[in-house]
Amino acid sequence: MTTSNERYESFSARRIPELPRDERRSGEPLRQLSRELDAACIHALQPQELAAILESQGYTDALVWERFQEHTVFACAEKLFAMVPYRPALVSAPLLSPLPRTLWQELIRGVIYLLPALWCPAALALGWGEGATVGLLVASLFGWGWMQSAAYLGYAGLAASRRTAGRLLRGGGAAAVLLTGALAALIAHLAHQDALHVTVIAVAVATYLAAATTLLVLGRELLLLLSLLPALALSALHFLRPNFLHSGLGFPGSEALAPWTLPAVILTLAAGLPLLAALRASDLRAPTRLSVLPRARDLVPRSLPFALYGWLCAAFLTLGLMLSGGANLLSGNGWSLAPLVLSMGAMEVTVRRIHEALHRETRSRDSIREIVSRSVTQVMMACLGYGALLLALYDALVWLAPSLDLPRPPLLLLAGHVQVAVAMLLSGLLINFGLLPRTLLLWTLAVLAQVLLTRNGYSASASYALSSSVLLALLLLGTSRALSDIRNLS
Repeated sequence: MTTSNERYESFSARRIPELPRDERRSGEPLRQLSRELDAACIHALQPQELAAILESQGYTDALVWERFQEHTVFACAEKLFAMVPYRPALVSAPLLSPLPRTLWQELIRGVIYLLPALWCPAALALGWGEGATVGLLVASLFGWGWMQSAAYLGYAGLAASRRTAGRLLRGGGAAAVLLTGALAALIAHLAHQDALHVTVIAVAVATYLAAATTLLVLGRELLLLLSLLPALALSALHFLRPNFLHSGLGFPGSEALAPWTLPAVILTLAAGLPLLAALRASDLRAPTRLSVLPRARDLVPRSLPFALYGWLCAAFLTLGLMLSGGANLLSGNGWSLAPLVLSMGAMEVTVRRIHEALHRETRSRDSIREIVSRSVTQVMMACLGYGALLLALYDALVWLAPSLDLPRPPLLLLAGHVQVAVAMLLSGLLINFGLLPRTLLLWTLAVLAQVLLTRNGYSASASYALSSSVLLALLLLGTSRALSDIRNLS
């Protein structure tokens, strides 16, 4: 029996004759058949699989001789097997969920991504001073990366079964929470902060992020929102009536409660209820099917580059805010991140629709040059549409900022946010094309460029906007080059 690794190695050792550069999309009947059966060809481990598919579609020895000049169906299958490169299922579009989702599920994700900002006032109201701020920064900065890694494990598990995905999400989420807590304690020690305060805040936020990631990967957005209703209701009460508990809940003769009581309850509910919902949704007793998924210890190393991608994105955004005087989302220029985070649901919809459009292009009978040209145009138009949506959100919020008692952030900072958002969209495409290492390199260079520009006298907003524009230009160039490879469209 041929294994996937054996087929991949044997194929990589061969050289397939290349067609002329001006027309690589051959009109040869057998190559047209390979495009029609592309999904089966790229995952076949032996020619017998393709022969069975051909026979099921009515091909006989006489028919394949008439159409493809091959003597038997099996000979035709062998030609297809040798012609189409093997592509492992796990590296095809790891950031796209295999579960079908409705439009509202995609769009609501932006709101869900923004919800952690609502726990900031509760954490800051505990009276722990800078310890709470450090804990929030640690959980937010490193949580982005850890949850990217956990999401990869979950999506990979869904290729086998929900039970496998639940097992991987539980393990990945628990590891992320423990690592966040350990890192928070270390940073608190180095920063001469109260280790207990910093660790408690970081672990609470990390627990919420792990639970939310589990529910989002499993397509349980509504369950996540329902589990957050009590915490959201108390957060609204705390905002509207901050002295509500000082009067002893308003009952005659009742004693006033400590000011930190309500914030502590909000944080407990915000982390605890989603955790219970995630444990319920990832029930390991769910039925499963035969799986060929690698073991967790093989998947974990593959997930770490996705964590690095999340950390680089978070570092780039955090540097832009901290250097411009707004580390907290609710103070300074920090609120300017809100439209970007809200639009992430629209970003995911855009990425999915781009992939659908590119997949349709692979079935076209036009020349390769025409297909690539249309594909590049479709991606560019999608980026312009998403960027225009984000610009409209920023225009509305900048206009409303004075009435909401919010400071107007520098225009360069807002321009940088729009460029970063489009850069993240293109990064998602490149990662789904299997180009994660190049994407990591570009984001690393962008972070270094931002630091170097700031140290060489550029203002924080200018260095952020300039480095993000260079990053976006390089990603546009990389995407155009990636689209010239017709295999990335499938």
